[in-house]
Amino acid sequence: MAFTYTTRKDGRLMKRVSVNGRLITLYSTNPKDLEKQYIEKKSQDHKGIFINDEGMTVSVWSDKWLDTYKSDKQYATKKMYADSIRLHINPYIGNIPLKYLKQSDVVNMLNQLDKKGITRKKDVALLTIKQILNKAVENDYIYKNVAIGISIKKHKSAEKEPLNDKVITEIKKLAKSDFDAFMILFLLYTRITKRRISPSAI
Repeated sequence: MAFTYTTRKDGRLMKRVSVNGRLITLYSTNPKDLEKQYIEKKSQDHKGIFINDEGMTVSVWSDKWLDTYKSDKQYATKKMYADSIRLHINPYIGNIPLKYLKQSDVVNMLNQLDKKGITRKKDVALLTIKQILNKAVENDYIYKNVAIGISIKKHKSAEKEPLNDKVITEIKKLAKSDFDAFMILFLLYTRITKRRISPSAI
């Protein structure tokens, strides 16, 4: 049977689907994309999955994620995540509803940080948004993590920044007490100076 849909006056395509007894309206400008959404929702209905996607934005969920999953972290670690969300994530994608967030939005966010010369913060921003979206999937706010597959490519020729004794000591301490902070410092201090964002495999 051919896939059918309704064309709205504004040009968008529309299809209604029932998921666990709840009628959901899907929208797209592309028939294939709309059909893909429809198949995903029918699959959720078949598996008994309920996706609570009532306008939850990246910003709202990020704050909830921070309070829920990072409240037990050391102050410095939680501050790193909070600063990344406030300064490097929310200004670019915070107002986008989780269910409408696309991989290209995340890539554009990272590229904007690059243009502003905030290259040292891209690693943390990418690490943070991946964790945020992973938990959104686990909580059934979204069906998949669109940040999976995005990596920061390293270019040859640039010198790695040296680790001084103070930094090495700090990393060793954090490796034992706070793995999140350890990973963040490791990314920050072992990066290569020139990078380019691309949606390639991790």
